Amino acid sequence: MITEIIPYLIVNSSIIFGVYTIFHEDMVFGAIGNKVRSLGDYTQEKYNIDVSKPILSCPLCMPSIWGTLFFFIFTGFTVVYLVPFLLALVGLNTLVNAFI
Repeated sequence: MITEIIPYLIVNSSIIFGVYTIFHEDMVFGAIGNKVRSLGDYTQEKYNIDVSKPILSCPLCMPSIWGTLFFFIFTGFTVVYLVPFLLALVGLNTLVNAFI
């Protein structure tokens, strides 16, 4: 099981860091990223929750959205493996984030 999941984790982590990068201020989708971050600032002030982090602003938070979508669309594993997949993905993103 674990050997089957590793390639999916690597691809999903790469997608997450790609999304995180292209929505930076000076990148190709920076204007969209700024709008989403503004929405995050608004929800942070109004409801004390930043919605931009799991969408595109925090590679350690992004697996909650992007990992779940990726899991159901591409892996074909049963839902029982969703939590271990997400935990492993957050761990991988933490390691990658420490080196970039």
